[in-house]
Amino acid sequence: MQPEFTWRDNSIGDSDDHPAPCLRRAEILAYLDWLSVRTGHAYRLPSEAEWEYAARANSKFAAFWGEDRTQACAFQNGADRSFAEVAADIPYDQFADCDDGYAFTAPVASFEPNAFGLYDVAGNVSELTADCYALGHADAPRDETPYLEPSCRTWVIKGGSWAGFPGLLRVATRLPIFATTAGSGFGFRVARDVD
Repeated sequence: MQPEFTWRDNSIGDSDDHPAPCLRRAEILAYLDWLSVRTGHAYRLPSEAEWEYAARANSKFAAFWGEDRTQACAFQNGADRSFAEVAADIPYDQFADCDDGYAFTAPVASFEPNAFGLYDVAGNVSELTADCYALGHADAPRDETPYLEPSCRTWVIKGGSWAGFPGLLRVATRLPIFATTAGSGFGFRVARDVD
């Protein structure tokens, strides 16, 4: 977490083809409003259910590509041998036993897509959804709309980041994040309704 950072300060990615991290929820929503006006299409954050459906791509496994953890570095940018080199104080047994070639963020679409053709649904940056965070799914809407409550303090992020250990890069993993939190491991994915 880098509370003082903004997307303009990000020094993790080397170029414009990296994901845009260090954005707070209000900044992401402002961008989506701008994009909607600019294109004439309504862009938004996906609900948690939409995000998970798209990321899973009909896979029945914890990771969308299957159960073989040695394949992780072909499909995601997470905490692996490259990350271990820059995070020597973290015990190595928590890292993926492969090397994706990136210690921090990777250019978008550097890894294999899922069965729906979506890139980077695991790793690179965790992605903000439109849902308010709750401990479980008991009160979640059944129609894939976001779970919202008037006094929402935290929001759901999905997908894990470049610093995410293998257990965090599962499709079902969900973590809370405050609307004011910014960091080099947090970003977003846009959604748009089609006719």
